[in-house]
Amino acid sequence: MRYEGVMKTDSGITVLGAGAWGTALANLYAECGRVTLWCFQQEQADKISTARENVDFLPGTSLHDNVVVTADAKSLAASKVILLVVPTQFVPD
Repeated sequence: MRYEGVMKTDSGITVLGAGAWGTALANLYAECGRVTLWCFQQEQADKISTARENVDFLPGTSLHDNVVVTADAKSLAASKVILLVVPTQFVPD
């Protein structure tokens, strides 16, 4: 599958928020290179990474091989692009 409007990347995109929409965006961008999917909780990151599927929010959709799942906030520093995909009620004022 090819996405003409998606930028090519080696590792510069992080999707901040691992709900259904964040997982779907990570999978989309992973067609073009490595993408980091950032979770707030380490347990959730481990669960998604081990299953290679977000069973809580996007069951039945396998993660692309280029998606790396983490809860390490330090991973954000290496990102060229950060997509904030967190529900507004969880974003501090």
